[in-house]
Amino acid sequence: MKRFLIFSFCFVLILSLLCGCGEEGTSTEIVSSVEEQEEVFDISTVKIDELPTEMLNSDLSNWDYFNLIAELPDENISFYGLSANDDGTGVIFRKNDNLYYYDWAWFTTQAKLPELAMIDVDGDKEKEIAISLYVDYNTDVSIEELHIIDFESDSPVDKCFSSDSIKNELLSKFDIRFETDEVEEESSKESLKESSKNSSKVESETASMSWLIDHTSDLGKRIIFEQKADEVKEGKKAKKYFTYDATRLIRENGEYNGITAYDENVDYTLSAKGGVSIKLKLASAFKDSDKIKFICSVTAPVTIENGEFKLGTLKFSKI
Repeated sequence: MKRFLIFSFCFVLILSLLCGCGEEGTSTEIVSSVEEQEEVFDISTVKIDELPTEMLNSDLSNWDYFNLIAELPDENISFYGLSANDDGTGVIFRKNDNLYYYDWAWFTTQAKLPELAMIDVDGDKEKEIAISLYVDYNTDVSIEELHIIDFESDSPVDKCFSSDSIKNELLSKFDIRFETDEVEEESSKESLKESSKNSSKVESETASMSWLIDHTSDLGKRIIFEQKADEVKEGKKAKKYFTYDATRLIRENGEYNGITAYDENVDYTLSAKGGVSIKLKLASAFKDSDKIKFICSVTAPVTIENGEFKLGTLKFSKI
């Protein structure tokens, strides 16, 4: 019966949209929708001695209504996932003997459990509680969500690094430029003639055609990530952070149409010593195709300044 319930839960989960970051603050109940009234979860009815002490197994063999999904025993902090909602949402955060309910997404078909860490994210010499939740998984999609809980005030304050905030902060760090080195028509023809003379050494017709395609006049299309224009000193050139050769990519998919998929692959690393860091993948879009192509990954430290999430120095890597 338990395995049947787990299977049913996962099936419904695939068809559901998972909850993302909400407004900053705490949550004590599930708000009913206008279209369909749902039972409100009442955290006051939960007793601490009813909560499990054993971590949820990766095979879900000990699945229950309340599931222990992360903990910091030395800090007397525990994190529980509920099976009450069919869309994989609903968590209970415990600090000492205090319980708080949030309607966060916590369960996907990958069953990857959250991570907890005590980290000074805002530089005030006091550690906050960092939580990384695995909230969505699909083909070419893998998303973790970051929450920072601050207990300095009477009530815990939740700050979530939303996808919009990630995109805005990321784009504030660099400019993107597209350039192409078009070869003059006559020069291109002469180059192809000369190349044809030397192509006798190519063993197959397929290899020869591939070589000719790669040496046509549109060679040299590049996507360049560089220093923001307003940061470049007068008389200096912008620093290039990363260059992607998009020649073949554009030939196969049509004209370049910008960078996208900022929030489709997001991964966080939490470390008491190293702090919080983010890793995400960026993709190129095209005007003549609905396909996107991931072209690079970006990593950066994450901090909070004046209540806002900030990214540190970006590091670009090839995929």
